[in-house]
Amino acid sequence: MHRADWLKLSARAVAAWLGLSALGIYLSAPLAELMLPLFRFVILSVAPEYAPSLKLVADNHDVLIQLEAWLLQPLPLGGSQQIPAGLELTTGTHLMHTLVPVVIEGSILMAWPTRRWIERAVLLVFGVPTSILVVGLTGPFVLLGTLEIQLQDMAQQAHVVRNEPLTLTWMIFNEMGGRWALAITAAILCLQVQRGLFGKVGHSTA
Repeated sequence: MHRADWLKLSARAVAAWLGLSALGIYLSAPLAELMLPLFRFVILSVAPEYAPSLKLVADNHDVLIQLEAWLLQPLPLGGSQQIPAGLELTTGTHLMHTLVPVVIEGSILMAWPTRRWIERAVLLVFGVPTSILVVGLTGPFVLLGTLEIQLQDMAQQAHVVRNEPLTLTWMIFNEMGGRWALAITAAILCLQVQRGLFGKVGHSTA
């Protein structure tokens, strides 16, 4: 690509970013509703020790996805101490924060040069399931990770050492830039599929 091509690509990416962000704000409530079953499925799959309850809470101009979780069984805290079953923990994450990877992936797919509109359509079609996968690998783990932080604080107050669970490690990875990396990886996967179907992009028209 020449410099002019990169400038054009950057301008299209910024425009796509702004458009998708505005769309996310406008459709915040229905998008959040669609995410609840996915979040519940992931939480039940990776943390069966919790009984989760998810709901939406309006928070200024955003929507908060709130998780209330009850421990179904005693949970070792460290040493001989444990947390009794029935403990209720509450946390939440903002929808706009959750949608960041979707906006990143969508901006790349909408801005990437293609020769025909069918190629753009293929990119966007493959972008839907990959973006859902990325949201499933990020959003629910933010909720689970913040729950685990509360348990880590309890262990510290009890002066015991509690090993860092994998859900907390994954949440920290996502918050340190992992969600960006997953979104970019998903976009590259879609581009590779499109390239395999239609060949390498030459002069773009779409």
